[in-house]
Order: sequence, then C-alpha cells, then structure tokens
Amino acid sequence: MEDQRRSNREKSQRLLEDGDDDEEKKNDDNDDAEMSGVKSSSGNGDVYVSLGGGDEKDVDYSFWGYMEYGMEFALAPVRGAFGFTCPPCEVWTEEDNVEAGRDKDAKNPYEWTWPITFIVAFLWVSLFSFVISAVVQRWCDLLNADVGFFGMAIVAVGAEIPDTIQSVTVAKRGYGAMAVSNCLGSQICNICLGLGLPWTISAMLGKKVGIHQEKNLQKTAFFQVGIVSVVCFTLLGFAIIQGENKASLTKMKGRLYLLLYAGVLITLAIMTFS
Repeated sequence: MEDQRRSNREKSQRLLEDGDDDEEKKNDDNDDAEMSGVKSSSGNGDVYVSLGGGDEKDVDYSFWGYMEYGMEFALAPVRGAFGFTCPPCEVWTEEDNVEAGRDKDAKNPYEWTWPITFIVAFLWVSLFSFVISAVVQRWCDLLNADVGFFGMAIVAVGAEIPDTIQSVTVAKRGYGAMAVSNCLGSQICNICLGLGLPWTISAMLGKKVGIHQEKNLQKTAFFQVGIVSVVCFTLLGFAIIQGENKASLTKMKGRLYLLLYAGVLITLAIMTFS
C-alpha cells in the first residue's frame, strides 16, 4: 500500500515537472520570436513589430507615419556622414550614465575631441550655406525675381531653424528670458559677424564686395525694421507701460508674431512677382 502511494506521488511530481518544462519552452519560443523581429498582435488588436532586444515599436500606417519613415530613410546618409566626421564629444552627466547603465562617475573618452567636432561642424554649415546660396541665386536668375525676397523667405528660415530649436528647448525648461535673448542675440551675430567678418576678409584680400538691387533690398530692410519695432513695443513697451520689471511673452504675442511674419512674406511675394 505504501509503495503504491509513493508511486502515485512520483507520477504526480513528474507530470508537474513536464508541465513546467512545456511552459518554459513556450516562453523561450516567444522570446526568440521577439528577438528575431516577428510581427505580433496583442489582445486589444494593436499590431507591433518587435525589434532586436525585445523592444516593441508601434507601427504607424498613416500618411504622416510613412512621411516620417521616408524622412528617416532620406536623412540616413547625412546622419551617417555626421556620425563619421564629428566625434561624439558630449559631456556625460550622472543622469545620462544612469540611463545608459554606466557608472555614475563615468566620463566620455572622446570628450577631449570637442575642438575637432566644432571645426568639422563649422565646415558642414559652411558647405550647406554655400549650396543653399548657389541654389537660391540660380532660382533668382531663372525667375528674374528679387534676391531679397528669396533671402528672407528661404535662406533666413533655414538659418533660424537651429535658433528656433534652441529657444524652444530652453523655454520648455522655464528659461523664457534666455529664449528671447537667444532670438535677439542671434540677429546681432548674423549682422555683425555674418556680414562684417566676410566683408573684412574680402577687403583684406583686395576684393570688392558689390551690392546689387539696392531698391529691392531697401524694401526688405523697411519690413524688417517694422517687425523689430513691433517686437520691441510688444515686449518692452508693454512692460514699461504696465510697470513690470520684466517682459512677458504670452501665447497671444506669439501668435501675433507668426501672423506678422506670414503677412510680411505674403506682401513681399506680391510686390516681387507682380
């Protein structure tokens, strides 16, 4: 009797072990499928594609999703060139080290290469600026259009995208004054360095810098003076009138600036192509 009970217990234990083995095997098969990038679906009908390492990424089949994938594919060669020529010289903070799974006191071994990164980045910016200037100049020649309009509508927008990103970044962190000063200070650098330095180098080399289509440039300059006046009045003027010790940039003022810029571009386009 005792032997039969012992035999039954051994059979039950073997059945339990076999069930655990089957469950472990099933889990291993699922892990292998996720690691290999097999498409799966969850219980609520969401479709995802598992990437290497078990990460799950939602697939966006909308128009903007395809646009995003297309942009990533088109920018891949440029990003590859940047990664190959610009050493990663960023300074690692304790938060970055914790997120990356490194020691808190770890330092970037390429941190000392920041002068190389700075020079290479400057060369890339110079190359892109030369290409944009050549393309815009060719468009103006073919369309017989005003250089000032294309400079304000295309070249200026491309030049201000980095400043816009920087201002948005610091504004999200709560540094509104830094965001505004970045916008105003960048214009001072563009005028004093962007114009003064090349003209000085050209003069030192004995080359003359010619300015053509002065009347068209005067129109653009008048519009720019008007924009600067509106910005100064809405920022500093309101602060002085209300007796505040600092200027405030509200949503209403931001929308006003966007509408003002759009109105200036539309007016210049009508004056240029009419």
